[in-house]
Amino acid sequence: MLPYLLICWQRPSHTLRAYEHIINCKPHEIYIFCDGFKEDEVDINNRVRQTRELIESLSTCNQHLCTHHTNFASSSNGCCEGVTSAIDWFFSNVEMGIIVEDDILIRPDFTHFCKAIISRNPSVKLVSASNNGFGYPLYWNPYRLSRNTLIWGWFTTKSLWALYEKQISEYRLQELESRISSLSLVEKLYARYAIEKCREVNAGLLDTWDCQLLFLFIERGFLSAIPTISYSENIGFDMFATHTTKLSFSFYMLKLQALFRFFISLDISSSSPCSRASDIMDWLLYILVLKPVSLRRYVNQLLPLPK
Repeated sequence: MLPYLLICWQRPSHTLRAYEHIINCKPHEIYIFCDGFKEDEVDINNRVRQTRELIESLSTCNQHLCTHHTNFASSSNGCCEGVTSAIDWFFSNVEMGIIVEDDILIRPDFTHFCKAIISRNPSVKLVSASNNGFGYPLYWNPYRLSRNTLIWGWFTTKSLWALYEKQISEYRLQELESRISSLSLVEKLYARYAIEKCREVNAGLLDTWDCQLLFLFIERGFLSAIPTISYSENIGFDMFATHTTKLSFSFYMLKLQALFRFFISLDISSSSPCSRASDIMDWLLYILVLKPVSLRRYVNQLLPLPK
């Protein structure tokens, strides 16, 4: 079975639910990383202590279910540093695995989905557990190939993560800009978004780690696999979230999508991925719902008005 990494911080109730879902996947090993304390933040630090006490209790009581490894950071250095240091630690111990943050409930059959994808398509570098609520209206194949990197539960390898960098040099950003015209329509959208966000990270205006991963996939032409029906649920739309502080359209779409499991069965063993043409619809959902960016701005960049 694939090992799991659970990344948590200050949400003990979320951590418990995420942990229980991982245990239901019956892994042989689970790595649990908890980010650290913040100076002069009494309420946050109390929740961090509660989360760590919970982790210690779960690790002690459930060693018979699987091997537990824990790593408690001494201080919190933000979203980017916290998540990337957790994944660095994970891949210093394993060759491949599934990464779950504390607001993600993973389905037990995601492990089988990952193994099936990798065995059928070794070129896939990342397997997403979620399609962010958009999939079933467009196609009935079990999954599709994409340049997108959806990270509400995801599988990848040590070799892929070794290529990841928290800060993308301006040289690399400009190099990708110079060849945007040769990319497909959807890849142009991905590239412009990733370049903009990576520059915000470099300038200290944005504390995140995922746009750098998206940049890497566009830059290298890597492929991810995105399921038609999600294998995870995001429960982190609340005041304690870093980014998803409000319920979104994606939240409700994922809830609705779960109902489709009762009506259809997508057998990955006998099916092929659908065309990446459906990526355009996923992108529209991505920029309209999940990210605070303007669709009009991207349309104007792609289709400038004549002077």
